[in-house]
Amino acid sequence: MNCSNIIVADENIPILVIRGLRARGCDIVSIVEEARGCSDEIVLDISIKHKAVLVSFDKEFGSRVYRNIPGALCGFVLLRIPPLSPEYILKTLEWLIFESGIELKGNYIVIDKSKVRSFPMV
Repeated sequence: MNCSNIIVADENIPILVIRGLRARGCDIVSIVEEARGCSDEIVLDISIKHKAVLVSFDKEFGSRVYRNIPGALCGFVLLRIPPLSPEYILKTLEWLIFESGIELKGNYIVIDKSKVRSFPMV
């Protein structure tokens, strides 16, 4: 699958985080802005349509992605960090995207407060 550099931010990603990442040059489709209140299926469809990496706090959603549609998404980032503030979430995502060296495309990534795990989405 040919993946784009687009990120789809699930509805649980604060708008301040989205704005902060956009200010750093990220191309983001925000579910809050585009399809607030939509089902997980619609979020998946949007991510697949844009050939994007999906970012979410929803661990049930994450487990569904991992078990049911590996390879359909270009990548998935599950945030398991405490949502202390939008600034904390933004700093975590900035580190992941710009500093970590971890490839988002083609991977299922889990970030918690003490470690980052990355698994190929095959």
